[in-house]
Amino acid sequence: MRNVIVISFLGAVGMMQAGNLLPGGDFECAEAVRNTRLETKLVHSGTASLAIVYDMYMFPELILLDPSKTYRLSGWFRSLAADKPSGIILTIRYYDSAKRPITPWSVQPAGSSLSTLASGAKVGDRQVLVKHSDWKTVGDPSPGSLVIAFDAREDESDLPNLSAIPLTDIQEQGDVYRISLVQPLGADYPVGTKVRQHRYRDYPWAYDKDSPLGTDWRQYSLTVGPRAVRGNAVQNFLWKGAVYARVAILTRNMKRENGPVLLADDIRLEIVD
Repeated sequence: MRNVIVISFLGAVGMMQAGNLLPGGDFECAEAVRNTRLETKLVHSGTASLAIVYDMYMFPELILLDPSKTYRLSGWFRSLAADKPSGIILTIRYYDSAKRPITPWSVQPAGSSLSTLASGAKVGDRQVLVKHSDWKTVGDPSPGSLVIAFDAREDESDLPNLSAIPLTDIQEQGDVYRISLVQPLGADYPVGTKVRQHRYRDYPWAYDKDSPLGTDWRQYSLTVGPRAVRGNAVQNFLWKGAVYARVAILTRNMKRENGPVLLADDIRLEIVD
């Protein structure tokens, strides 16, 4: 995870807003560090908002999830300056019981694609041979869109499968697929190892799909839960194996100086059902 930005909260737990699972989401007791700063004149409520100068801000807290509950994440956002409109993506990132990040490649099997390795593979290999199965076989897939997961199980009890590696190419060669990987293997896998094709599954998010932000405060929100919520995309289910969550705010801006600055305030994570 790149460029994680940390804010130190002074007495945040004691100041947690009623019903809000996210300590310090109102930024009233925050001490800004790195590429954020506190803004005390332009606020949605209270006495402070957070100015994210570039890239992203991720709340440091891991929030324990109840898989039977539905959660609503919301927040208020605006650009600092009208002539430099900022983008906004409000998102949740999931973690397993060992507090390891669950990647977008590890949770979404692609159809009936369970197969086996046609030959053994070693640490450092960048290609593997897989026996024919129901795999999407387009050459040169878009980066990260197709993935191979190792040590797969028919009942999908291996999900989230953190061995999953994105592909760069799939080529049919007789009765096998020759699959090129975006990175070297990190483990040895013997011939016959069960593998499965996965698809990229985006993080749950709300974003500026209509236009960049102006200088009026605008609320964005998303709902995640164990079942479908009307109007929500498929990715807004709680992911299988998700035990913890972190909240992140992305700006769509990578300019460290003189770029658009995003203001955030009143970020809330609440149980709604």
